[in-house]
Amino acid sequence: MSTNRNITGDQFPELEELVPALSLRDGSAGSGQPQVTSVPTITLSNPKNSKSATKRLLGGLSRDKEFLVSLVGRQSLRRQLQTTEGGEAPTSGALVESVAKEALTSLQHLESFMWQRDPGGGGTGGGPVGQGGKTVLQKEREKKEKARMKATLRRRVTIVLDQLQQEEDVEGRLLEAEELLGEVRAAGVGGRVLCRLLLGVGMALPKCNRHEDAVAVLTDAVHLARASEFNEEEHVAVEALGRTLAVRGQHPEAVAVWERRIPAATSSRQRASLFLLIAKSYFAMRKVETGRFYGTKSVKEADDGNDNNTALSALLALVEADARQENSEAALKTLEKCSPHLPSASPDLVQEYNVLKNQLGT
Repeated sequence: MSTNRNITGDQFPELEELVPALSLRDGSAGSGQPQVTSVPTITLSNPKNSKSATKRLLGGLSRDKEFLVSLVGRQSLRRQLQTTEGGEAPTSGALVESVAKEALTSLQHLESFMWQRDPGGGGTGGGPVGQGGKTVLQKEREKKEKARMKATLRRRVTIVLDQLQQEEDVEGRLLEAEELLGEVRAAGVGGRVLCRLLLGVGMALPKCNRHEDAVAVLTDAVHLARASEFNEEEHVAVEALGRTLAVRGQHPEAVAVWERRIPAATSSRQRASLFLLIAKSYFAMRKVETGRFYGTKSVKEADDGNDNNTALSALLALVEADARQENSEAALKTLEKCSPHLPSASPDLVQEYNVLKNQLGT
């Protein structure tokens, strides 16, 4: 009695325990009487499972097996195929039966062998015919082609991002970048490559007055960076998203985005930058005291992180806020604190300092 194994719904006997199922008459018996022999077959508990398993294991050869099973099972085969050739004795269907039996036996051995290599249908067997009718060689070629395509897309992303950063008129490059973004997503390229491209597109969109689109793309960049733990990319995306919201006048939303990032900031420079952005939004909402609180925190974090430009920018924001409140004394006092930062400051900050200095009449 054979022992069947049940794996993922397919029950197959061991190769040496093939179950006799189809009786064939072989005329080679020594007694002159047709000898009853059996064709080994693989049995399944469910006819539907049997067909699906055979197709999975044999691929296109499953149709040949079905035909051979039907052929050797015909009761009328011998009667239908009796012929005579010249003066020779009639040739019965027994010869056809014998050939069909051998072919069927070979297919059943192959099926059993393939099942032993890949019983669950996971495609790891590496047989001549894989899942979906593809050979191992075809699968390897497809894998290499996908790898080449992804490498090409990565190179194109680098080129497009460089062009977006270098060119003032980004409208033409932005269209190319958006098309590339669609290709990258369709090809399944993710990780830092996709995140950087989302950032590049999201930061370029406001330059074309497409702020709503920028919010959507930058939000995707934030989610991807956060899920992938890309700290630097997440920080840049959060700052850019908040700036875009602030430009649209959505200062409360911008502040919420920046404040959520503060606990995850990993350096004094990151915190200083966030505090400065928050301060400017509070100043824009005419919440001067709150803005002054965050501006002061920005100066401290920037000094701790040796971030000269951020420290000077925060001081200038505090000076401007006091000047708008017509608090000249406080404004001048803060302006004096800017002097140590001027020698190594960027030209645009030096110009902003001079403008405020002239406005205050010093």
